[in-house]
Amino acid sequence: MNKATRLSAALLSLLLVVSLSGCSSLFVKSDNLVFVGGSSSSQTDAGLNAQIKITEFSEVYSGTLLDYDANGPKALCVTREISPMDASVSYSLVYYDGNLAYQMTSSDIPITEGAIDAQTGDVYYKESNTSASVASLYMIDSERNTKTKITNDIPSSLLSFALASDGTLMYSDRDGIYIYSGGESSKVASLDEQCSVKKIIYLKNRGVALMIINVPQGSNILYSVSDTDYVMNAVDVNVSDFSATDASSLVAYIKTTTTGKKQLYTYNLDTSARSFLFSGDIEKISLSPSGTYIAYATEMTSQSTTQSVWLVNSKNDVPVQLTANTAVNGGGLFWEADEKKILFSTSKSVATDTNPVYAVYRLTFILEYLKEQK
Repeated sequence: MNKATRLSAALLSLLLVVSLSGCSSLFVKSDNLVFVGGSSSSQTDAGLNAQIKITEFSEVYSGTLLDYDANGPKALCVTREISPMDASVSYSLVYYDGNLAYQMTSSDIPITEGAIDAQTGDVYYKESNTSASVASLYMIDSERNTKTKITNDIPSSLLSFALASDGTLMYSDRDGIYIYSGGESSKVASLDEQCSVKKIIYLKNRGVALMIINVPQGSNILYSVSDTDYVMNAVDVNVSDFSATDASSLVAYIKTTTTGKKQLYTYNLDTSARSFLFSGDIEKISLSPSGTYIAYATEMTSQSTTQSVWLVNSKNDVPVQLTANTAVNGGGLFWEADEKKILFSTSKSVATDTNPVYAVYRLTFILEYLKEQK
């Protein structure tokens, strides 16, 4: 098998249409990825009905998906290439504007995070030098004329960033929280010594930022932060991930108990009420745009060595399994605005014809489910 054939075999997109019309579930295997499917659609028992469609892969979504605009389709991916000459590794940042794909930049330093300014087409990304354990934040304008380094090289664990829906950038470094606008950074809040921000979401339309902050005592605390006076309100402790949108007052988050159990909660920004949903091996959660659904991936553990994708109503309905044996890579799970599609990146191994070696390729596929018809 030549190189072109191997690549074409890897460039594959899977479209999974899931109708919540009801039937018992079973596993359907297709191209080394296993998905939950359904038995006869004539059954009316509560459950899951699925159809799997194989489509031609679009180079638009090649690479690992870092960001996706729900109102798009605009996407930001990173590809990883190994030189056949000297085995050196290079990374390319690829932006899809809805019509064409553009290489925004390339680097020999891993590009680990990225975000799209949906209004301007500018992109922001984080380069993480793993050998030196430092990272930097960059911006490239939509015309690819200017590449701006926003931060100095700082320890990777201290650099987090988020874009608001209007393109306002908020980021953290070793000293505090900053707003970047008009080519200038303004410090808006200080951090206590030995504290670091692990994740930020900036809901500018609601006047609040949400942050996971690691404190010296070793806890990860989820805070809601007013963007007028930057007063921090602690939501919960031992939080590993969270998700929120401008259109919903709900925040979905994962809490770890003292015994190591993962729990899924929601928090209401308007009422400050917390609601427990369920316990399980959960990571990489994603709240749908309206706050109606929560998609999540299961965590890989010593007892469970594979991942799967699940969906649950944020009002605590029974979770529905959507995929099985499917690793979720890159930026996690991304919703489209109509809440009928979820995008994410996964991995596939393709054997070479000269050695029993498997090369891992990143694939992105679309998962579509339909609401139950009443």
